[in-house]
Amino acid sequence: MGNKTLVYTNQKGKLFVYDLRASKKVLSNNFGVHKGLFSSTDFGKDDKSLYISTYGGYVLNYDFRLNHIVESYKIYENSPIMNIKTYIPSRQKEFEVN
Repeated sequence: MGNKTLVYTNQKGKLFVYDLRASKKVLSNNFGVHKGLFSSTDFGKDDKSLYISTYGGYVLNYDFRLNHIVESYKIYENSPIMNIKTYIPSRQKEFEVN
């Protein structure tokens, strides 16, 4: 999924998934900003999930199949996670999709 889709978010907490092959939006979901604005995203190991970090210090695990956030972790109190790719989860909690 990672090389065939464009995933982006906006400042209102909405997630969009755009299929590059079909040239159309295939999914959108409004999560709001109660956990902070989205700061970065990265695909999971199996490309069926997306990890989202927020300026509020959360890491969210979004499942594309369910179109739902399946896990939410508060990592830092009022401190942003600026880049989910450079964040080292082994120091805090190991993130795995069941």
